[in-house]
Amino acid sequence: QVRQGLVAEALQLLSGMEPDGVVPDAITYSTLVKGFAMRGDLDDAFEVFQKMRRQGLAKESIVYNTLLDGCTRHNRMDLVDSVIEYIDRDKIEPSNFTLGILVKMYGKRRQLDKAFEVFEQMPTRVGFEPNAQV
Repeated sequence: QVRQGLVAEALQLLSGMEPDGVVPDAITYSTLVKGFAMRGDLDDAFEVFQKMRRQGLAKESIVYNTLLDGCTRHNRMDLVDSVIEYIDRDKIEPSNFTLGILVKMYGKRRQLDKAFEVFEQMPTRVGFEPNAQV
């Protein structure tokens, strides 16, 4: 439903899960975050993300990347710095995809020095080689 843009219906389904004894997992919440982010509803995406964090379910870089990508695509740079802080605070290992999003974002912000800085420092700090897509 979320991939088809039916986020409201997905939320309704989510609200009916717990009374039926079904506990939403990280995939359920990540799917909602992606749906909101794709539509540009970053405030709602962050609300779901915060719920994930409170429940200890935001442990993979994928959901952080989804937020970063959504913020970049919908020009919500006011939220990007928060996501970066959460990545550091939650000890999430960034990936080449994370690096690519950040380079693209800093390019959009016309902060080329920062784009080069993150390109050079992140892989060394985390211990990975940038791939061709970055």
